[in-house]
Amino acid sequence: MTKFWAEVAQVFPDAYVHVGGDEVDFSCWQSNPEIQAFVAKNGWKSYSLLEQYYERKLLDIVAAAGKSYIIWEDVFDNGVVIQPNTVVDVWRSGWQKTLGKSTAAGYKSILSAPWYLNYIGYGEDWNFYYAIEPLSFNGTDAQNKLVVGGECTFWAEFIDATNLIPRAWPRASAVAERLWSPRYVTNIADATERIHAHRCRFLTRNIPAEPPSGPSFCEPEWKYTYSPPWVQ
Repeated sequence: MTKFWAEVAQVFPDAYVHVGGDEVDFSCWQSNPEIQAFVAKNGWKSYSLLEQYYERKLLDIVAAAGKSYIIWEDVFDNGVVIQPNTVVDVWRSGWQKTLGKSTAAGYKSILSAPWYLNYIGYGEDWNFYYAIEPLSFNGTDAQNKLVVGGECTFWAEFIDATNLIPRAWPRASAVAERLWSPRYVTNIADATERIHAHRCRFLTRNIPAEPPSGPSFCEPEWKYTYSPPWVQ
């Protein structure tokens, strides 16, 4: 793992890396005789302590590679003792409560729960993402300052190279504007004009962003250039 994260640090210049930690199934560990013996040897009464052991060693390795790190909220929810400079990524429903807990514990946090772009339906949905206010939880000013950002996320079972770009854009633009805008910037009508104009910018750059609000027109319009190999 040390060699792996050293290589990651060389390849990716980003300050932060996301080390995961979500949906750990303790029953898998409990079914393994070698892991059972390891837990017993260390005198641990709960498999959450094994998770804590793993996460602490992992975060130490990542820190030694010169990276800051983000974890999924599950690690925090499971009571794992994590480093004070850990960033908690809140992804589950009931995110207001979790943000309140993670920031009250002094951890920087980011929000992804309401911005899963794989959820699609008929009609425009970007306005739902736009309406989310990350600081709409019962926190103090000090806690609000610990909410350092957010992210769009995807479950990718039904996403590949053919639909990733149009499904992400311009819907992710609505999330971006929400995150960099003050709380009082909430006018959907104004945002509609901006997101439509931005979609047209995508098309001028040959990026196939889907229509954000039904039929629309851009100048220039998208030019379909793919020619199937069987068409001469």
